[in-house]
Amino acid sequence: TRNDPATEGPTGGPIELDETSAEVYPYVSAIAPSPLNSRLIWAGSADGLVHYTTDHGAHWTKVALPDLPQYAEISSIEPSRTAQGTAYLTAQRYMWDDFHPYVYKTTDYGAHWTSITSGIPDDEYVFVVREDPRDPRLVFAGTRNSVYVSFNGGNAWEPLALNLPGVQVRDIAVNARQGEVAIATHGRAFWVLDNLAFLEDAQRRGEAADAASRAALFQPETAWLTHFAGGSPYPRPETGQNPAFGATVFFNLPRSYNGTQPATLTFSDANGRAIHSFNLHRASRQDRVSPERLGAMVPAEMLASLDRLQTGAVPGMNKFVWDLRYPRATEVNGFYTPVAAGGEEDTLDGPTIVPGNYRVTLRYDGRSFTETLHVALDPNLHPAPGGLAARFALQRNIWNTLDEMDKAINAALARRAALSADKRAALDTEIDKLVNLKTHSSEGPLSTGTRTRDHLAYLLSDTGYAYDAPTPAQYAVYDQLRAEALAGEARLLELSH
Repeated sequence: TRNDPATEGPTGGPIELDETSAEVYPYVSAIAPSPLNSRLIWAGSADGLVHYTTDHGAHWTKVALPDLPQYAEISSIEPSRTAQGTAYLTAQRYMWDDFHPYVYKTTDYGAHWTSITSGIPDDEYVFVVREDPRDPRLVFAGTRNSVYVSFNGGNAWEPLALNLPGVQVRDIAVNARQGEVAIATHGRAFWVLDNLAFLEDAQRRGEAADAASRAALFQPETAWLTHFAGGSPYPRPETGQNPAFGATVFFNLPRSYNGTQPATLTFSDANGRAIHSFNLHRASRQDRVSPERLGAMVPAEMLASLDRLQTGAVPGMNKFVWDLRYPRATEVNGFYTPVAAGGEEDTLDGPTIVPGNYRVTLRYDGRSFTETLHVALDPNLHPAPGGLAARFALQRNIWNTLDEMDKAINAALARRAALSADKRAALDTEIDKLVNLKTHSSEGPLSTGTRTRDHLAYLLSDTGYAYDAPTPAQYAVYDQLRAEALAGEARLLELSH
């Protein structure tokens, strides 16, 4: 800034300066230490000066950008995470009515700079460039109106706005651990792009340009077992969204896909044993329903609608989210799922898998594609040794008990019509001890009560609240409910024959 003539001098009196003797002292507008070498620091000023130091700032070396116009403010410097002499630099001159993008790259500590703006509009000045810590060829740029991505180290840029409104993107942060790209905008809040692994895999395989022409499965991002994820499949537009809970898988289907070609997604353990398989179908408008219509459905219809929405696929790129669970247990025919009074979910969702490596396989029209899926536990959670394995084992036992009991009830219901009146009455009494088929409203159990089927479902839900070993009480309740289920199955078998 220009010296203020009213500033006091060393003796306490004002410093009298005329216009020609005043000096300009540019402030540092960007500073960036190298992630590879703590002694290497880059600095840029508000009037286009760039320096670097290799000794913690004891000595600075000035570098020149011959093509950078005068009075350009250095807005960001991004040192590479793979090569010490490589850095990206952005500058801006919009305060001089110059909206041109100024983006440069050096690979020799600033001895030579290359302008890298191909693909960025000529009136899109750039605030920031950030490099993916996991893949140096993947680079992001925030501009006056949007965000861009380069798959080749900045040599060419492509728009990455997606659903982002037109807005200044002032800064970008890449979360390598969780595979997220977070941006800070001017006036439109923070935005996060999940599933960075998809972009990295597209870059590595060159899929970004020609993926639409053939079937392809992309490397999934690490899936996290955490409490801080998930939400409604129909989010409200005025609220923020958590990342989806589970494993997000991107896959491509050819332009010729019309639904007649068989297509499945299968999730397996590390040894190839299938956990959950999903048959895909050609998505249609009828798959998506309004939140109002969804809320008016009975629970069974709601689950079927959400399942169909999840497995709908279209030609081109698709996204599928697996909830990291085994399939649901068998449901009793005619059962109406109530709203739990205590907050427990009365659902038959399968057990949640434990951290580790898994496989996802896309089978399409006779061909198969497999990628590795890594599942990790939220690092803020600290279960006891063996806690998650114990949790899974109990959930699997509860799930098996529910499935076997419900199948036995359905078999008895199927044979009911062939029984005598006395046997039907006795059978109905025994069925009613295991499952409540008398209610058809969300709060019906408040007056007609709950049964073994509900209690097992509530217990299965209850074990999912903590990523840790089950409590002694949960084990004790399961033992009691399992005894009820086994005794009930034996009575049903006796009475229905």
